[in-house]
Amino acid sequence: MNESSQIVAPTLALFLYDLREELGQDRSQIERNRHRFWRKIEPQLDRPEAELSEEDRQWLVQLETIEKPEAREIELLTRIRDTPLESLRDRRFPPSFYALQMGDTYALRVESSDPGERGMQSLEILSQLKRKVAFHVNHQLDSAELQEGKQGTIGQTWLLWGRLPGNHLSAQQIAKACCEQLLPNEMGNAEDFQTGKLVGASVYEWWQPPTEWHNLGRENWHQLAILFSPRQSVEGMRATMKMLYPHLMRLFCDRNKILRAYARSRQIKARLQADYGAIETMSRDLQTALQQPEISTPDWQNRLASMLELCSRYARLSGDLDHQERTIQTSLLNYRSALGKITDLDADCQLEFFAEFGNSIAENYRLQIEMEIAYFKSGLTVLEAITQSMQSAIALQRDVPAIAPTISPLWRRFKFRKTNS
Repeated sequence: MNESSQIVAPTLALFLYDLREELGQDRSQIERNRHRFWRKIEPQLDRPEAELSEEDRQWLVQLETIEKPEAREIELLTRIRDTPLESLRDRRFPPSFYALQMGDTYALRVESSDPGERGMQSLEILSQLKRKVAFHVNHQLDSAELQEGKQGTIGQTWLLWGRLPGNHLSAQQIAKACCEQLLPNEMGNAEDFQTGKLVGASVYEWWQPPTEWHNLGRENWHQLAILFSPRQSVEGMRATMKMLYPHLMRLFCDRNKILRAYARSRQIKARLQADYGAIETMSRDLQTALQQPEISTPDWQNRLASMLELCSRYARLSGDLDHQERTIQTSLLNYRSALGKITDLDADCQLEFFAEFGNSIAENYRLQIEMEIAYFKSGLTVLEAITQSMQSAIALQRDVPAIAPTISPLWRRFKFRKTNS
């Protein structure tokens, strides 16, 4: 068999990240987040919430007790094994699962390898490993891809690692052949990848940035391969990956948080743009109404009610957009910190593509949202002016029937001016 189509002791790992709690979520939403995460691990919980038995619901309540919301990192399955609650302690989980609570995030690593094989294997085994990983999470054998409800609500990253065969002609050719085995049919191109070096191994990255930003689970495909030198022993390779895993788990988490926050900001921006157009319309209508000799009080009250509703929604969306910018800012700091810890392990590492994501791509996302926040703030100023004018009109109408000549000069001071986004 051609060695360019072989790999030694491959392992495929999936890093999944789910939201545990988000600002503004109530208890029922947090409980749904918990259920969505744990159903990936426990087949008994893998059903719609309405179909959960009372025993299942009680188990989810007990699972809540092992969490520590303010902790930076908690090993969940270890805490289950050590808990005094017998109903939790007796649970058994496959060794392929490793679960963490990282503050407001659930993190799950799922591995698949063939421990009985230590020699060279055909790259065709990679599709089998991927199917095993998908089975662990989907609890079904019918697909090598994650089901819609099993994708991470924050995101996911795939990582393949193994050793190159002894007389390989090109590590890049083997890397591309690996990716072809793992790449979903609708995603990207195995020829389009970034390269680097880490702990003596060659590192390859495939990433298809989202274009529509509507469904990160489908649009955002992120795959890495770490291929070790033939001189590296299998035991040494596994020890190195054990050392790298904690840092990679946090790095991928922060990366996916950045992408999710930017995706959320695109949805919020679309809603703000629609409301911004409504503000323009209302400002024109108000200017027209103020030219009339008389305005009915009920009409003004209806206008004011609509305006107050719009004002409340617009202010809330503006705050949400600001929150996404701050999320990217915080996650970017954490991402750089995690990357720094990885590079500290190897002074000769070459991970420019990781650095580029933080210094260029993610920073550009943040700056774009920052500019949009400033743009949409002008809408709040106009909304406040319109609301004040309407409230004044209603108050004056009670005392002076003909109010238009009085309010019109006030409104002209706040005439709507459209700015470029």
